[in-house]
Amino acid sequence: MPFKMEDLAAFSKILSAALVICGFIVLGLLLGRQLAGKGAPAWVVPATTALGALVGMSQGWAMIRPLWKDRGKKRP
Repeated sequence: MPFKMEDLAAFSKILSAALVICGFIVLGLLLGRQLAGKGAPAWVVPATTALGALVGMSQGWAMIRPLWKDRGKKRP
């Protein structure tokens, strides 16, 4: 079964959504370490990492949701 251009586009959107999620997790980790280094409590690091994960998942879902809604429709 040959791949279509739509399949490549869907794969690239899912891959980029995963990279967005990872980027927000790393951003939360770095921000938490920066805040902990300036005297914030130690629980700030896991809290900002979890917050980054939540923000990243919401952004990733916003990227993937159109693919999910259009998955059964035929295109010309």
